[in-house]
Amino acid sequence: MPLTVGFGQRSMIRMSMKDQLKALVLLDEQALRRHAWWLLLVLACLTLLPGMDLLPMVDRDEPRFAEATQEMINRENAFIPYFNGHYRFDKPPLTYWWMAIHYGLLGRSEFAARLHSAISAYLVALVILALGRRIFGIKAGFFAAGAWLTCLQVFIHGRLALADMPMILAVALSMWALYELLTREEAPPRYSRWYWQLWLAQAMGFLAKGPIALAVPLLALLLWRWVFYRRPLPWKRLQAATGLPLALLPIAAWGIPALLMTHGQFWEVGMGKHVIERGTSSFNERFVLPFYYLGTAFFSLFPWIALLGLAWHRMRRDWGPANSFLLAWFLAPVLIFSFYATQLPHYIMPGFPALFLMLFQSDRLPEKRGVERVFYWVVMGLWAVIIGTLAYGIFGVEWSGRLVLLRQALMGVAAALVGYWLLAIFARYQLKQVLGFGLLLIVIGATMAGAFLKFSVATRQLALLWHNLEPQGQTVGWGYSEPGLVFYSQRLWDFYDDEERPLSELLEQEGTQTVLARVREWRLDDPTFKAVLAGETAAPWRDRSEAIAAAEAQADRLGFETLRLTGFNYARSSWVELAVFVRPEGLTDQARQAITQPAAPAAE
Repeated sequence: MPLTVGFGQRSMIRMSMKDQLKALVLLDEQALRRHAWWLLLVLACLTLLPGMDLLPMVDRDEPRFAEATQEMINRENAFIPYFNGHYRFDKPPLTYWWMAIHYGLLGRSEFAARLHSAISAYLVALVILALGRRIFGIKAGFFAAGAWLTCLQVFIHGRLALADMPMILAVALSMWALYELLTREEAPPRYSRWYWQLWLAQAMGFLAKGPIALAVPLLALLLWRWVFYRRPLPWKRLQAATGLPLALLPIAAWGIPALLMTHGQFWEVGMGKHVIERGTSSFNERFVLPFYYLGTAFFSLFPWIALLGLAWHRMRRDWGPANSFLLAWFLAPVLIFSFYATQLPHYIMPGFPALFLMLFQSDRLPEKRGVERVFYWVVMGLWAVIIGTLAYGIFGVEWSGRLVLLRQALMGVAAALVGYWLLAIFARYQLKQVLGFGLLLIVIGATMAGAFLKFSVATRQLALLWHNLEPQGQTVGWGYSEPGLVFYSQRLWDFYDDEERPLSELLEQEGTQTVLARVREWRLDDPTFKAVLAGETAAPWRDRSEAIAAAEAQADRLGFETLRLTGFNYARSSWVELAVFVRPEGLTDQARQAITQPAAPAAE
């Protein structure tokens, strides 16, 4: 007999669906248990994916990771990464392996190179959800996970082709397993899922970014046991005697062949230079500041830094094993990197999940206490000033030439910041309309920023040129050695400093097909850059105009065609004018017109 549904039954079904939707909107606990995972997935897609396929490779390490993955694929060598034909020992291989999977599925692109970071950020949100549900309840876990996905530093690093997010995921998985193993009243079964999760996550973390993934859980445990909780812990439940060999097994499976293939260089350079040396001497000669992370937290944790007073209030009210564990987790990376010579804002991100769980451990805001309310509005006011200053720079200053593209990209950044600012308003006053408008601004702003940066970044503008040239002959960079050139050109480069070899000698060199030379460069931190924005003549930070002028006459005699372009160099925060000397064979009019523009007014 065919199945039929009567009018009354259909009404009941519709009412049931209506009730479920209402319960979801009201964040009913039962509804959240069933739907929280895909609500967080939608939130991750809204905050992380817009503009990710448009944004060019802007950080210097992004194109290195993306190109090293392609060179591993080309060489059919899964053990040793290469960049521009040379060893790259900066990081272990997990990120390259993950990116290679996306290359195989989606093709080589900015989106495929970055997708692993977005996926990792979403998986971290699921870990926060699960741990929050275990400790404080489903609502607390959901809000904490949502705060993680709408944090400014996650907005940045959740869309970059770097190794940080997989490492943070490994730390989060490790800390979740440690809490389950050490706090349950009854000991978990031997070789339980928490045992496997802990030790395999440790292996994953090391393969993602080295020993930091092991150091954070270890220091967190020491702080928890002897500083904050100060009670005996059932260490035997960790089963370290078998767990450590289990974690070392996948590390050794990669590490031993890698060391043999490179004659020990992977350890000497990877650990010696990129871990130990960075810990004893600051990267790029930056100043070491004692309270660096206290200051950068104002930006990294935006907008939720405004609610930080709530975390202090709730921890004092509900101090116990859970909050002491979370505090130890949050402080572990802060303490490690406060004594590390190289300081970067995202280094303390492995502790962010713990902070959000402390902040949102209750789904209800406490009574508006004076100190917390003052702190909230001071932070919100300072951010309003920052956004207002950015808006003045966008609309109150005249922008000319191709700099207009940079201005439009900054408009997108400003829109996204306003969206995040509104999220903090929503969290304090529960205004659902503000939430929707804030998320819309984040989507629009991220898309705008990516789209206009795509056309203003110098290395990205050259992509069409490389696609219209045969991959033959030598490609040379003179005075301009950005890694993005290797990724976008899909060919190997010889880079020379502008004082290392004469440009005329490189043009005369047999087999040279393309020479890219920096003509002039204006630094954003230089006082004269304001004149550049206004279209006035300004002295550049570096100027090789005379050498370029002589080279143009020589290039014409040698059969090269000379193209000029200007663009933004995001990695160095500068505006550059470049000259491209190229053999015209295979160069289409479309490619020539796409990259050739008049020089910026400041360069005239």
